[in-house]
Amino acid sequence: MTRVAPFMMYWENSALDDDITASTKKPIMYAFLEKYLAGFVLKTASFAITNQGMRESIWDRRMMWKMTNPKWITKELGKTIYKDNFPLDITKSDKGTIYYGGDPEHKESYLYYWIDSREGKKYYRINGITKTKEVNTYNIEVQEVNAKGNPKVIEGKRISYNITKKIDSNYTFWEALGGYQSLEFDKDQEKLIDSENSIKTVAETASKIKTIQL
Repeated sequence: MTRVAPFMMYWENSALDDDITASTKKPIMYAFLEKYLAGFVLKTASFAITNQGMRESIWDRRMMWKMTNPKWITKELGKTIYKDNFPLDITKSDKGTIYYGGDPEHKESYLYYWIDSREGKKYYRINGITKTKEVNTYNIEVQEVNAKGNPKVIEGKRISYNITKKIDSNYTFWEALGGYQSLEFDKDQEKLIDSENSIKTVAETASKIKTIQL
């Protein structure tokens, strides 16, 4: 059994059109050693790491960190530059602004996540992400909601926060979007449910920022 980074599943499927597959695949791999005139062919089941798997397994969470935490870099003519602090802007693509908020009339359009607290589980909605003047540093606007995705109100006021976070790798990006605690609003059940949206959003953003090697 082989584990693969979760974003790979979305990138592969986006290129397959009608041949989209699930998170489990059985690729064929081969290698050839010229020095020894030897080689081999291997067929193995590969499983993409998922938020669902990480919610159930600390092993999967450790694998996620090892696979996706290396800092963003870029290469020019084979030379690596900005190895430790590449100035990437996740709010812009060659086609314009990348928006991380949603439509108040459609709760399913937002990214949500949960955290544990002394008072129990708390739910948050991401209303937007803006870049600061610091390299790879962003303000994330979040709003506390209830289990049905409705804004929580105390004494007539909605509860919202601005969180400043360094985002300089696929891992810290995924983590900023809720990580394995990602949620989405299910219209049929009319409540927040576990989601893969934090992974999916990182993969989609990487595809939009085409000039960068993530």
